[in-house]
Amino acid sequence: MENFVGKCGRYIWLSSTESKNWIRGSDFKKFNSQHSLGSIYHCIGVEGNFIVIKCNRADSYRVHPKWFKVVPDTVFYVGDKVEILDGSKAGLTGLISSMGWHLENKKIIYTLTVNGKTRTRNYWDEDIKSIE
Repeated sequence: MENFVGKCGRYIWLSSTESKNWIRGSDFKKFNSQHSLGSIYHCIGVEGNFIVIKCNRADSYRVHPKWFKVVPDTVFYVGDKVEILDGSKAGLTGLISSMGWHLENKKIIYTLTVNGKTRTRNYWDEDIKSIE
């Protein structure tokens, strides 16, 4: 098995077309409820034949590594508090509400929630910084 630990990636799997056996049984319902093909996950470990991935800092899922496709790394997770560095909203803080893969630009794109409202603009790594 390829070592994905410490890498970011997309999980190219759909419950409508692929076997449910690719997701650990106890993780299936929760994983399937939040998963989309564009979601970005961090691989944080290995358990038996499964890799352990997470898109936010709280929830992890055990999945078969076959469908994990590596993308450039990011330090961010869904739910992280960030400051906007660019544009008319520079200096405002918000939460990462989603992270996806931009096919054309081949990089991670972020959607933020600022003051309880989801921004219509998307952001790149260079447009935001983490607030501890």
